[in-house]
Amino acid sequence: MKHVILGFAVAAILGSAANATTVLYRVDFSVGTDRMASAISSLGYTVTTTAGDLSAFTLSDYDIVVYANQNDGLPGGDVTALENHVAGGGKLIFTDWTSSGLFNLGGGFTGNTNEDEVTVGALFATGLGNPLTLTNPGWGVFSTGLFATTASIEGTFGNGEAAILLGNGGRTIWNGFLFDTVDTDQLFVNQLTYLAVIPEPATWGMMIGGFGLVGFAARRRRAAHVAA
Repeated sequence: MKHVILGFAVAAILGSAANATTVLYRVDFSVGTDRMASAISSLGYTVTTTAGDLSAFTLSDYDIVVYANQNDGLPGGDVTALENHVAGGGKLIFTDWTSSGLFNLGGGFTGNTNEDEVTVGALFATGLGNPLTLTNPGWGVFSTGLFATTASIEGTFGNGEAAILLGNGGRTIWNGFLFDTVDTDQLFVNQLTYLAVIPEPATWGMMIGGFGLVGFAARRRRAAHVAA
């Protein structure tokens, strides 16, 4: 019996990962090849793409939100929408050339720009050659240095500043470079598949409940054995 209950708990986790296939991709503009778009397509995820603000969308309807602010100012309403999404347990991959993202992704901007090399940490480095070269396809600002407060640093620029931050319990990835500056889809494939297997808070609850039932069943069996 306990193995059956444990199986249900594990199945809940795996089911969550298998269902993490809907993506809202907001990208205002790309100059070069949009490697994030290519990565989403190669994974077969169901994607809704927009170039505008987020006012028409309910972010909780999507398993992963990918937000690229690469050309214009960051819409103020989008900041609030993304803050609420993350606070509610949502998953996010983010980049912003304006250095104005104010919501809690576990760090901030250093003010230094246009570094052209990223060494990717082991978490996202599968299938990559390190370091990655960033190529500017025509932007005035194509990379922005980051620093960590509560996030972990999962990639660094050549000057030693953070280039990739992982925050909010592993649910948010902040890239300090635009999505058309790398010459490979693999980095973004790695990031998307990582987020896809992070359980939602509700799934954690089912898992913990399942393990609790396993413990309860084991106690009952021990009690029955002693009584006999």
